[in-house]
Amino acid sequence: MSERVVIIGGDAAGMAAASQARRLKSAGELEIVVFERGHFTSYSACGIPYWVGGDVDGPDALIARTPAEHRARDIDLRLRTEVVEIDVAGRRVRFRGLDTGLEGWIGYDKLVIATGATPIRPLRAPPPPRARAPPPAAAAVDSEGDVWPVVVDATLGGGDVALRGCDTAAPVSSLQKWLGTADPGSASSVGACSGQTSTGVRVLARTPDPLPRRESLFSVARHLETAGLLGVFDAGAPVTSRLAAPLLSDPRVGLVITVAARPDAINRLQPALAWLDENFSEFVVGDAVIVLTEQVPGAAATVIDHVRTHLGSWVRAVVQIPFDLHLATGGPISWHRLTAETRDAYLTLLGALR
Repeated sequence: MSERVVIIGGDAAGMAAASQARRLKSAGELEIVVFERGHFTSYSACGIPYWVGGDVDGPDALIARTPAEHRARDIDLRLRTEVVEIDVAGRRVRFRGLDTGLEGWIGYDKLVIATGATPIRPLRAPPPPRARAPPPAAAAVDSEGDVWPVVVDATLGGGDVALRGCDTAAPVSSLQKWLGTADPGSASSVGACSGQTSTGVRVLARTPDPLPRRESLFSVARHLETAGLLGVFDAGAPVTSRLAAPLLSDPRVGLVITVAARPDAINRLQPALAWLDENFSEFVVGDAVIVLTEQVPGAAATVIDHVRTHLGSWVRAVVQIPFDLHLATGGPISWHRLTAETRDAYLTLLGALR
């Protein structure tokens, strides 16, 4: 009677193990079952920058060996199937089809776990993220007139939203102190604790201190809604920030993913969308808007076309923000000092969110 080896993970490590096992034993001696939750196997992730840069014709060129080639070697490869439980005592695993929802158990004589892992990084202060929310908030004022947007620094440690976003009056308090006021759901309370831009946008700055007990960005959004205000949250990076998770679970909150229009930055975009799809739902990704910011005048056309071609169908819209010297200088952002082309791009972004 033949043995069975079950392999969890069908990328480089998992399929290398499967191939080596098949070299050592024939199909009559060993049954090999591989579970892979993704769409591909033997995928060259390190080749993605070359694809983005145009040196590789397409995604198919990044696949070293197709699923059909593995199956031709008597490897039972099951794509879009994840293992959700391991019964060590019973020597079996429980699997679930991501597309079908069907579940089942399968026994094993040997088990290989090749799912990959996230490295443990030493604790260090993250670099302050660049302010992204003030221009869209100013666009809301410019298009609506009677809307009073409030930019909220939603980063974990406090970013540069107050420094770059307040070109008229710096914040006199912080997000944490505002939440500790007697009535954070009143517009006057928000105004008393926030900074201001020349367009009338208010800015609630954040310090590295934690939010008050039982407060989160979800409750911040609720307070602003009660006050009749439009919350614009600058969550910084990465998209996996636990602080932003409550907002991503709210279908009323629009998601904007801002990425520099460079191949190395775009390389991280597809995994971010996949993470959102797996941890929230396809509707979060489908309603998201990708914003590509030009870092050098006229140098990002190929990258932008690539994103629109290959990721445009994933999301609601892809919006390009052209290079603007006012944004590039790193100082306070003033809506009226942006070029007309840049202002139009932010208005396009606002329209895509509605």
